[in-house]
Amino acid sequence: MRKTMKKTLATTMAMAMVLAMPCVASAADPSSDAATTPIFTNEVESVIVPTSLTVALNPQELTVKVGDTTSTAQVLSKTVGIVNKSSRAKDVKVKLAVADASGKVTFKDSSSAVTSDKLTDYFIYLEATPASAANSIKKNGAAIDASIAAADLAGLTQTNASTGVKLSKGDNEIAFKLGKATYKFKANGEVVFGTSTSNDVSDQYEIDTLGSDGYTSFVFTGALNKNAKWTDMGTNQIVITPTYTISDVTGSEEAVTGTAGQIKTTPAVVLPNFTASTTTKGVITYNKAAVTSITKIEMTNANGTFDVYHAYAGAYEAATSADNNGVTTVTIDSDALAYFNNTNNTATITYVPAGETEAKTATVTLKVAD
Repeated sequence: MRKTMKKTLATTMAMAMVLAMPCVASAADPSSDAATTPIFTNEVESVIVPTSLTVALNPQELTVKVGDTTSTAQVLSKTVGIVNKSSRAKDVKVKLAVADASGKVTFKDSSSAVTSDKLTDYFIYLEATPASAANSIKKNGAAIDASIAAADLAGLTQTNASTGVKLSKGDNEIAFKLGKATYKFKANGEVVFGTSTSNDVSDQYEIDTLGSDGYTSFVFTGALNKNAKWTDMGTNQIVITPTYTISDVTGSEEAVTGTAGQIKTTPAVVLPNFTASTTTKGVITYNKAAVTSITKIEMTNANGTFDVYHAYAGAYEAATSADNNGVTTVTIDSDALAYFNNTNNTATITYVPAGETEAKTATVTLKVAD
């Protein structure tokens, strides 16, 4: 009996093994089409800014109607609103190029520095002042929502932050990090798995809400020397030109506390730009903001090397300096220049750069004779 069970079991296993062996198809092998996998994305790039800037100077603190109220502020400005309607968070850098068509205005470092009794001291302190928080920015007294348009951005109101970005002649920058907006399906919009094949499905979506940190604004503030005779300069002498640069956030942004999304910017490298005049003898100009001090200006002739910046031969100051609108002009005395000619007119300037302690040198070719 036992012998018969073993034989039967062995036969059954053998049959099972045979049945489990694959069969060779007599027809062609079956196949399936390759899967093409769409990558569904809703990428919307949309940051709106004002169509223009509106700024006025009011040095005599006259009463000026501003909207439904009045103001005596010396710098009057409509709001520069910036709203991110993109589907990603964005960094917004605003370059503010400030030009002085008259060449007479001096930009100061603080509002307290503009006071002077002179009629010709056209002193100004100008600042881009951001909002203190996004929820302080209002449109007609109400919170900002996704329906806001570019035409609305100059009519916003804000609570000013305690500090802003000081503006000087030339290029200046203020920057912000703005959160992303959220999107929803349009009416009848849909993305169907197995049917929709497009990667970009943004045409099925519309904006729903702005991020609570998705918008910001700033205004221009400042002070002017009210005693200067500004009418002698004509009109529209200060021109502010904005340029907006939009990019995805990097994650390394550093927030400026007490503001609506402002981030710190890397200060532009300010170069001395020592330049010798080609028309006036003995004149060297340089960027005052880039130089803490000049140690000496040396020139060499057959008798040796001499400092033509400080006392020449111990008898007198060989040079004078004057500042105007951020540019310093050094004029070497004609008596000192008389010891040099066009074959030995190279001047080596030893100076200490702003923010540094070690001296550096620069060379210019001076005009030494008329």
